[in-house]
Order: sequence, then C-alpha cells, then structure tokens
Amino acid sequence: MKLNKNYYTLSNKKSLVIILLISFVLHLITINFQPVNDEYIFFKGADFIFTFENQIVNIFYEYNANTLGFSYIIALFKLIFPFFETSQISKLLSFISLFFFASSLTKIYIIFKPKISFIFFILFVLLNPLIWNYSFRGVPDAFSASLCLFAVSNFLYYSNLKLKYLYILIFSLGVIIKPFNGILLLLIIYSHFFFKKENQIFFLLLLFNFIVILYFTLNYYFFGFFITPPNFSDIFEPSTKVYLVTFIYYLGFIFFLSYPFFLKTIFLFFSKSYIKNILFYLFLILSCAYVSQFLNLNFTEMNFGFISNFINSRIFETIILSNSFLSIFLTWIILRETNKKRLSILIISTLVFVIIMSFTHSAQRYLMILIPLIYVFFIRHKISLFLKLSILSVYIIANILIFGNFYNNNKTITEVVLYLNNNNILEKTHPGYIGQHALNNFTEFHNENGAIKKSEIFENKLYKVVDSVSDKNIIVYETDSNFLFLKRKLFVIKNI
Repeated sequence: MKLNKNYYTLSNKKSLVIILLISFVLHLITINFQPVNDEYIFFKGADFIFTFENQIVNIFYEYNANTLGFSYIIALFKLIFPFFETSQISKLLSFISLFFFASSLTKIYIIFKPKISFIFFILFVLLNPLIWNYSFRGVPDAFSASLCLFAVSNFLYYSNLKLKYLYILIFSLGVIIKPFNGILLLLIIYSHFFFKKENQIFFLLLLFNFIVILYFTLNYYFFGFFITPPNFSDIFEPSTKVYLVTFIYYLGFIFFLSYPFFLKTIFLFFSKSYIKNILFYLFLILSCAYVSQFLNLNFTEMNFGFISNFINSRIFETIILSNSFLSIFLTWIILRETNKKRLSILIISTLVFVIIMSFTHSAQRYLMILIPLIYVFFIRHKISLFLKLSILSVYIIANILIFGNFYNNNKTITEVVLYLNNNNILEKTHPGYIGQHALNNFTEFHNENGAIKKSEIFENKLYKVVDSVSDKNIIVYETDSNFLFLKRKLFVIKNI
C-alpha cells in the first residue's frame, strides 16, 4: 500500500514537523521537573540493570506493579548517552512516543480513511489530554502504547514479510513493557486472515509467543512471579465483584473521549424530528442520573485527573453512564451504515480489550492505545471547521490547565524538599501528600535488613507534608504557588 499524496502532502509533513518541534520545546521545559506518579521507581529499576543487586529489584517490585521492561530501555539509553540522567531519559522516551503515534496515525488514516483532513486527525489524537500529558511523564504507559500501535499499524499497512518480523519484535517489546497492550494482537491476526489472506501468521505468532513467554519465564526464574508482584496480586487479581461497574466505566470513558465525533451520527439518525433528538438525550440523561444513585462508580483511577476536583461526582457518574449506554446505540448505527468488515475489527478489538480489562484494576491511561481506533470508528461524517476548532480549543485548554497543575506541583514539592534539607529535618519527615511524587528524596528504600516495606517506611516521624490543615495543626512551613490562577499550597506540619 502506497502513501496517497492527497493524504500525506508536503504541507501536512511540514505541519506535523512543526507540531512535534513545538512539543519538543515544551517537553524540554519540564525535563527536570520533580518526578510524578511514582516515576522515580523506574529510575531505581534502571539502577538494578547496572548493578544487578537484588536489593534494588526488591525495592522496584515493592513499590510498583509494572514489569522491568521500561527500566531496561532506560538503562540501554543511559549506556548510549551517559551524559543524560535516567530521569531525563525516561521523559524523553515518553516524548518519543509522540513520533511513534504520529507514524501510526499516518498508516491508520490511509487504511481506514476517516472523513476528516489528515492534519486534524493527527492533532485530535496527539493533543488528546490523555496522550499529550502522559508524553510528559517518565512512566511506561505512552511509550508502550505507541510502540504497540506503531507495530500494528505497520503490520496492516505493509505486505513485506521481513518487515512484519521486525514489527512483531517491536510489538513484543511493547507487550513486555505493558502486557495488556497485547490484546491488539487481534488486529494483527485479523489483517492476515481477512485482509491479506497470507499463511505466515503462524510463524509470526510463534515468534511473538516465544519472546513474550521467554521474558516472563525468566522473570519467574529470577524474581519468583510471572507478571504481577505478590504484594500487588490482590489489586490486579481478576475479580467478578466489580466487573459490571468497571465494564460500564470503561465503555463510558472510551465514548466520552470520542464524544464530539459521533454527534452528527445521532443528529442524522433523528434528522426527521429534532423533538425526538431532544427527547432521546433527555430520557438518557435523566435515566442515568437516577441509576447512578445506586451505583458506586467513582473508584480507582478512572477519572479526569486533577480536573475531577472541579466536577460534581454525581454529574461525572451521569456522564459516564450516559455514554456507556449511548455507545451500544451508536455502534449499532455505524456498523449498519458502513463497511462492516473493515470497521468491525476496530469495535471487536475495543470490546475484547474492555471485557478483559474489566476483570482487574481500572485506569484511564490504559485506554491510550484505543484512542486512534475509536476516533477512526466514530468519524464517519464530515465535521464542520467550527466543530473541529472547538474540539481542539477544548483539548488545548484542558492541556494548559493540566500543565499548570503540573508546574505548581513541581514548584511546591521542590520548595518543600529544599526547606526540609536546609533545616536538616528530611529524615524526620513523612512525605505524606508528595510521597507518590518525591519519595526518592526521603529514603533510600532500604536499611541494614534489606528493602523496607511500603507500609513500614515512615513510622514515627515528627513532621508530615500535607495539602490541607485544620486548626489543630502546627504549621512549620507553608508554600504558595499560583500559576494560571491554579493555586497549590503545601504545608509541613508537626505530628502531634
């Protein structure tokens, strides 16, 4: 399959380069920011690669449920570029994920032909707040998702068998880093049985299984488990207790991400009667608002990050429920009026992903790999320039707000750590609110007896870092960061 000049013009190439250059400059600004969301633990994992000290790997798996795959990549780049810090490398790898996403989107656009200009399709995906903001973080989510999507899209696009072996290796690496992304293997199988009708799929799958099984077998041999560390087994153990709620939540969140693109589908379905259109939405919203009273949907990591603090929980639950039920209705409409064979695999892959992931711990970041696929599925009608610019404006505003919160957190955490260091009370302080972000500043994670358990690491401390105080608290130090009208205060208090 060759690139169509109508899709990939010189103008589009220049626009894509400009987008990625702007992204690179913005990423350089944050490359030395304080770690967030347990980023530091992947730097620890890279230290293990250099020393092979069991104590370090015990720390890695005590504080984190991911594989060592991302840390292996960090260590490799550290060997090649020793002048970079491991924290900088991890963030640069996440930024590189934007290049893999961009390359993937080019192939996906040509294969599935969404009814939107190429450059807007690229912008909608790359500026989606979920993808954009994880590309700033030194965690494996964006990198693994982009690698797997890159491999799958090129698998669908090229027929050269030698290239397919290369892409299966890349896909295997992405799955080693984040195993659940392996669900997209469905697309690879589908491309051979239905698109190309080739017979090499057996050997490609054999290579994939050999690499992945070998890695996790070696993981079991050296560390005593295949995928999930023992202390996280309860969290990630498949469970039917919350399955329905998690399934609804995933569906609702996926279709919320693609909401602007299917509005026209609904309008066209009810084009003969605007009253039906209004009544349909009214009935759906009121029904879901009523049902949400009996379901406890607000749990784990399925949220809008810090923006969720500004949204009423009942409204949030109603939005998710409405979109979950709406998804079934819309899928039926779209499959009825379009090329079923070409699009059905997108919705099947999405549903299989949701069905499997609903058995375990849920998080919105797991959906990154699905965003381009669901956008392709729902962009079935031409979108007006006004709507396209409106969508981008919402994305950009959301990204600016999240970046502002990111900046404020970095500034306040840096101030607190500096204060504690300067006053020689760091060892006497429980990190509290900033523990998930800056724990590496507070402890070496081990003592003379080996790795310290997470539950025991901060017993009997004289001070604690908090983000809110009561009248009874004795405030020792207070920060005040205000960027883009987003205020962030942290306090060091005395433990009474």
